[in-house]
Amino acid sequence: MTTALAVAGVVVAFVARSESPAPAAQLPLTPLPAAVAPPPATSPSDDSSPSISPVPPPASKSAGVGGPPASRRSSTPVTRTEPAHPAPFQASYEAESQRNVMGGQARPMPRDDASDGLVVRFVGKNEANFLRFTGLTVPDSDIYSVQVHYISGEARQATMLVNGRSLGDLTFPASPDWYTVDALTLRIPLNAGANTIEVRNDIDYAPDFDRIDLTR
Repeated sequence: MTTALAVAGVVVAFVARSESPAPAAQLPLTPLPAAVAPPPATSPSDDSSPSISPVPPPASKSAGVGGPPASRRSSTPVTRTEPAHPAPFQASYEAESQRNVMGGQARPMPRDDASDGLVVRFVGKNEANFLRFTGLTVPDSDIYSVQVHYISGEARQATMLVNGRSLGDLTFPASPDWYTVDALTLRIPLNAGANTIEVRNDIDYAPDFDRIDLTR
């Protein structure tokens, strides 16, 4: 009796012996199909493969074992620049100056307590009677202290116009008497260069005006 067994890809024939052995027929050896070899590994230098950069380990968030977290901000101190203060400024302008405009009946009159011994009287009671200070020159556009020196034995009002723009009606408190100069201080924005300040009262008389002082 003959039995065939495939071992390791080769068919092998085994012949069982009988009492009268006969030569066994030799079966042809048939090889099995060869196994497909895996593709060769790609070389790291192959241009078709994308390059992969090594990822650096994450930075430690602590200065040391058990230490506080490291700050990510720069340790450079921040320097604050303080704004420059404007240079001081001071100027004085007389009411009776020939540069000014005196309308209607407004005119200079002597007063001993006034600077230069003169004030401008009869401002008001009519729209034609006004006093306009001209050539009030300042170095920069800024807010200035405007001190109006006047004489009035009683409280009076006057409308003030700065560069043609009305600031409304101002009340000048009574001075000690009709011969003593008093002052009213205002904070007014002025333009760099020459400015004008006009005082008037279309209904009642305004105070008598001595001078204007500008400071910053």
